[in-house]
Amino acid sequence: SFPLFSSILSLLSLFCCSSSLSMRRLYPSYLRHCHHFSRTSPLVFKQQYTTIQPTENEIEKKIVQFEPPLPTQEAIELRRKNASILKKFRDKSDKLLVISGAGISTESGHPDYRSPKGAYSQGHKPATYQQFIKPDSEKFRKRYWLRSYFGFPNFAAMSPNSAHHALANWEKNKHISLPIITQNVDRLHTTAGSQDVVELHGNLFEVVCLSCDFHIDRMTYQDWLFQANPFLPHLRSTPGSAIRPDGDVYISDLNPELMKVPSCPKCHGILKPNVVFFGETIPKARTEHTYDLVDNCSALLCLGSSLQVFSAFRLVRRAKERGVPVVVVNLGDTR
Repeated sequence: SFPLFSSILSLLSLFCCSSSLSMRRLYPSYLRHCHHFSRTSPLVFKQQYTTIQPTENEIEKKIVQFEPPLPTQEAIELRRKNASILKKFRDKSDKLLVISGAGISTESGHPDYRSPKGAYSQGHKPATYQQFIKPDSEKFRKRYWLRSYFGFPNFAAMSPNSAHHALANWEKNKHISLPIITQNVDRLHTTAGSQDVVELHGNLFEVVCLSCDFHIDRMTYQDWLFQANPFLPHLRSTPGSAIRPDGDVYISDLNPELMKVPSCPKCHGILKPNVVFFGETIPKARTEHTYDLVDNCSALLCLGSSLQVFSAFRLVRRAKERGVPVVVVNLGDTR
């Protein structure tokens, strides 16, 4: 057997401009234009940070490439059979709605939560909305932004994989007439060329104020963090620390009190990534928009989601209650 999403990429590739089952390797690069990131990621933390000098090998280090195992002939035939089923499902649906989850981005290097090797299996607990906003949570926010500061360069450097490109081609070739609804916050659908995407849980590339309408792009806020904390380029993330689904990395042995977190320049309120944290409510207008999409679709295809998060599950349930045919492709148990 081999990873399910190797199969998904192969299935979707059949409907792109190429009919090959081969998969391109991914070599995401760091964000070269951000000088203090290009010298620091991925890094090894030492308390005496002023003595650390990164080497060229560290600077040029790449995200580990995805190496799919070679499929057996039986597996290839099964892929072709499943591809045929999926193609028929797509072609007979004049208003196909696609919902994507974390599983569609794992081949790009983004971890998920609930797969057998996902973040939950490693003991990771995601940040919650209440942890971020409660009155005594300043220390939590400092720790969050410290870890996110180091995790964001790798997160932002991820490249779309074959599945993202396939869906962009479906849209271009009029196989998809409705927006893609994604649970992901990585913007890889947009990067791949999809023109109409509903980001159900927001995205990590924007920062917003919780008290007013102020918002700013994430790269600018990264610079603000750097300016407020000039020691950051000399810190290093824990050895072997992989990027997590929240877009951060683990930093050990550092007192978060050292971190200064810039507040809103307009009202001095709390700034947070423009994502829906666990325990946070999705904006009403966005929820109603997704309901409208479900009510107007003729078929629903869910890719890479266990549907454990209610915001996506209720959309599939709504489609099912309307008698809309539903296909789910996912690794592991699905709700």
